[in-house]
Amino acid sequence: MQILPFILLILYVLVIPVGLCFLWERHPGCFRGGKLFLWIAGLTVFSWCGVVGAILIPYCCGLFIPRGPELVFALFFGWSYLWLAALPVFAIYGILLIARRLRKLHR
Repeated sequence: MQILPFILLILYVLVIPVGLCFLWERHPGCFRGGKLFLWIAGLTVFSWCGVVGAILIPYCCGLFIPRGPELVFALFFGWSYLWLAALPVFAIYGILLIARRLRKLHR
């Protein structure tokens, strides 16, 4: 069960943010209008389910007993883990977009 947190870490830090940036670049229509809010809500629910599942699945299998703080943070702040982990990728992508826009203006 040690692989579950590692898989979530790779998903939250690399795969999902890079995938979203790629999707935003290639298919911006997927994020126009109210679709952006659906993406935000869906990924927030995915984040919460992933974090709570990473705690409850090993607990139900009898591999460990969660302490109070782990469970409280997972239940109340599990929705934010994906967004906080994705901030560096989103920041780099935003900087690259600004650089591209500035380069277009100076041509």
